[in-house]
Amino acid sequence: MQSYPRILFISPVFVPGADPEAFCGGNMAIALRSAGAYIVVLTSEGPPNFVPKDRHDDSRIWQSIAECRHLVEAPLNREKVRSLRMGLKYRTLTWARWVDGVVQHAKVLHSQRSFDVVYSRSLPAIAHTAGYWCSGALRLPWIANINDPWDLHLFPGRAVAKSLSETVASNYWLRKTIRNADAVTYPSQRLSDFHARIAGIQHEHKSHIIPHVGGYPEQNAAAPVSGFVLVHAGRLGMNELTSRPVKGLLNGLARFLALHSDARSVTRLVLVGPEDQEALAKARELGLDSIVSSTGRVSYQDSLKFIGSAAACVLVEAEMTEGIYLPSKLAEYVSARKPVLALSPRVGTVADMASDKGIIRVDLLDEEAVSGALARLYWAYRSGPLREYAPSEELVTRFKPETVAKKFLAVVDQVLRQRARKVLKTPSPKPLTVMS
Repeated sequence: MQSYPRILFISPVFVPGADPEAFCGGNMAIALRSAGAYIVVLTSEGPPNFVPKDRHDDSRIWQSIAECRHLVEAPLNREKVRSLRMGLKYRTLTWARWVDGVVQHAKVLHSQRSFDVVYSRSLPAIAHTAGYWCSGALRLPWIANINDPWDLHLFPGRAVAKSLSETVASNYWLRKTIRNADAVTYPSQRLSDFHARIAGIQHEHKSHIIPHVGGYPEQNAAAPVSGFVLVHAGRLGMNELTSRPVKGLLNGLARFLALHSDARSVTRLVLVGPEDQEALAKARELGLDSIVSSTGRVSYQDSLKFIGSAAACVLVEAEMTEGIYLPSKLAEYVSARKPVLALSPRVGTVADMASDKGIIRVDLLDEEAVSGALARLYWAYRSGPLREYAPSEELVTRFKPETVAKKFLAVVDQVLRQRARKVLKTPSPKPLTVMS
């Protein structure tokens, strides 16, 4: 009979918080439970969770993991002496009392029914500080998952300045995590390589690539809307930390419609997510008012329905020399078997995937290439279903919940075996010799 692991899952940002990081964690939790693993999620509704308390996502799919969620709140009252004491104990300048709460809560749960492994997820990176101390306190192996650049001061092209002390402390925990975690997982190889470079400890990097779970499109299927409907789901412009420019997309769309006037009556671009005023102003300037619409914030489940209704989906990445990210929305587009027009860096994770027929990649500001790609998709649409541009079954399978869970559980099995071998190799203490 197969034995499934019991996982202590530490994620400060988690559903029902309405944030991409929360959705990624929620999908992973569902996938692991569906695969047979037992999980308890230690999270927070206040700091270090950066999602406002009133911004909740009411998608019904999160109900299946509601019982797994345990809130650990940092005390709101300021106790300078205790904060200093906790900071020294846990070697952190921020949220030391939250880390202490996580460790104490984990000890109680572990005493009731023991865990097999500690699993921490960032952003924010304080999750890994808690993961490190829980691993030590419970004497368990530890897997750290890093979905984005380690901390805000390390985001390529959009770094957020920190004080010298905060920068030193953050970099310390980056190196400590990579050195001490039994495994470090990333959604893309390029993000893994990025962290190995900035940490300067490639030879100690026990990294594994675990892609995002691509949502649950079968549960959120929607009949395609009639017309050549393009859907962009997620944040655009300054709504996104990395800033995703919309100029190339809209200029390319205007050029496409000027060259193919017959397409204007059936073409729509639906922007699903927080309203970006810059994008809407640019659409008005280009005479695309009747073409471009914005839904504003919608639930995660409704965003999947919009994706399901599209003829094709649009991905816009940030301007970077190298695209180190695997955008979670790309995983959702592929899972819904939609052709993808990706405006992304020439060198990067998306470019690596663009050899698959399901992804057409163009440079971010190349409006001529955008126009040409839209023309290819449009003529395929006119001829019937866009099957010739749909993602391959191999690519779809990569993001299926069962595939991702299987890959992660294989990593868990590996670290448990390695830990068991270390225990067996540890020599027993020599008996004391009593002198007469």
